[in-house]
Amino acid sequence: MTRCFSFIAAQNSCYRWSFKRAGLKSSTTDLGDGTIMHCWIPKKHNPSKPTLLLIHGFGANAMWQFNGVIPHFTPKFNVYVPDLLFFGESYTTRAERSESFQAQCVMSLMEAQNVTRMDVFGLSYGGFVAYSMAAQFRERVGRVGLGCAGVCLEEKDAESMEVLKVTTVEEVVSVLLPQTPEKARELVRWSFYKRPPSMPSWFLWDFIENPLSLANRLKKRTPMAKCFSFTATQDSCYRYSFTRAGLKSSTTDLGDGTIMHCWIPKKHNPSKRTLLLIHGFGANAMWQFNGIIPQFMPKFNVYVPDLLFFGESYTTRAERSSRSKAQCVMSLMEAQNVTKMDVFGLSYGGFVAYSMAAQFRERVGRVVLGCAGVCFEEKDIDEGGVFKVVTSIEEAAEVLIPQTPEKVRKLVKLSFHKPPPSMPSCFLQDFIELVFSRGCYILFFDFSLGLAILNFGIMSKVMCTEFRQEKEELIQTLHKNRKMSDLPKITQPTLIIWGEHDQVFPLELAHRLKRHVGDNAELVVIKNVGHALNVEKPKELYKHLKSFFIDNHPSSKQASHGNGPKAD
Repeated sequence: MTRCFSFIAAQNSCYRWSFKRAGLKSSTTDLGDGTIMHCWIPKKHNPSKPTLLLIHGFGANAMWQFNGVIPHFTPKFNVYVPDLLFFGESYTTRAERSESFQAQCVMSLMEAQNVTRMDVFGLSYGGFVAYSMAAQFRERVGRVGLGCAGVCLEEKDAESMEVLKVTTVEEVVSVLLPQTPEKARELVRWSFYKRPPSMPSWFLWDFIENPLSLANRLKKRTPMAKCFSFTATQDSCYRYSFTRAGLKSSTTDLGDGTIMHCWIPKKHNPSKRTLLLIHGFGANAMWQFNGIIPQFMPKFNVYVPDLLFFGESYTTRAERSSRSKAQCVMSLMEAQNVTKMDVFGLSYGGFVAYSMAAQFRERVGRVVLGCAGVCFEEKDIDEGGVFKVVTSIEEAAEVLIPQTPEKVRKLVKLSFHKPPPSMPSCFLQDFIELVFSRGCYILFFDFSLGLAILNFGIMSKVMCTEFRQEKEELIQTLHKNRKMSDLPKITQPTLIIWGEHDQVFPLELAHRLKRHVGDNAELVVIKNVGHALNVEKPKELYKHLKSFFIDNHPSSKQASHGNGPKAD
């Protein structure tokens, strides 16, 4: 997804700066049960001041609706400005949608901030929520302001055209959630008495497609594309390819603020074995495994999760180790009623796969580790044993999560034995500047219609911004105090597959891993390839995977290597 200058993004940044200057700070609270609430709160709550809660209406996040009044109220009040569920950065996996539920969540948020008494102002839809708070929590809500909040409307009002001058609720929705410039202009006509001058369509598209809220991104599942986007187009193709292959997108709430996304079979076939594909650092799983999914689907029930902080998976918990990642993946598989599986882990995914094999010996069958330096030690960074072109773990993080065109080029050189042609900085910068999406970069050289296109993985949205800190923590945790003596041995049949010229985890680590696992392991080295073997030599990679998982698998299809029960 390429990106031109965005007026909306620039304005959003100005509002954020304005809120901070007024004495507020951004805060996110996990309410449990898959519910996360974002709120602007005082940098320091003053107990001598009353508390004022401002609840926004439909539209963009709360900053856009209350920016004009915040500076006037902060001197006299402790001002709290939440994003309601499905606005801004607030969301839930629960099914409730009523204003009563919204009110309960806002009050739970205020309880988490140790606020027991408040005045409330609700604007438009926010007025519905404010009214419900006043009705449910009479002892905790003081004075109430309701701004243009039609809490007294009845269902029949829409039919009689007394509300919004439309004839159906569907038409209301199409205007309140505009998807075209024409609908945006209609919303303006509804909202203003003295309408602003008509705006050009390209400007309105900027507003419509600019994902001002995490919730909108999660719901729409489409990236912003104001210019033509190779990335967005490629991501859509991969999504179509996965769906056509017989997979469907699924999101599972594991509890404790942990959400896991996974591509799962549309129908699990108990007569087939299960194959779990675990991606490495970079783009979402679609980008890393698209080339092999169609070949494995006829023989396996294929599951392809997004690890935490990649794609649409995330957690509010503090754990960052590959061990905790392995436990989350296994919990995901348990939620899918899968009890036995073979596993392929690529690069960082190999660390997770290895940990799964070590922790869950009875549930993990055959294991493939692709360019996964699980045997590296902390000292290897300083001695040049890993990440050949960097000298510290901090530098490694800068390259793996690039923020400049130069770092992107360095990542390409690090990952490929024969790097693709360099792209101009203006092209690279378009991708780097995408500030509203989850994820991180991965680079692919894709020959399509005779064109060599450098594609950037967009992790269902794109690039590395929102979870950049968490990814840095993953890298730091992977490296800190790492010793071979602490690495358990796995007993499953294991294929270690490596690129001959890997500069991320050099070939010596493959031999070290083979010695550590012992006779249960087989080492295969692919010639003339670097770390990105799934991109540089996908056909040869599949050949070895097929040989290990299918051709050389014990012919006996006994229950000892079945999938276990699976409820469809």
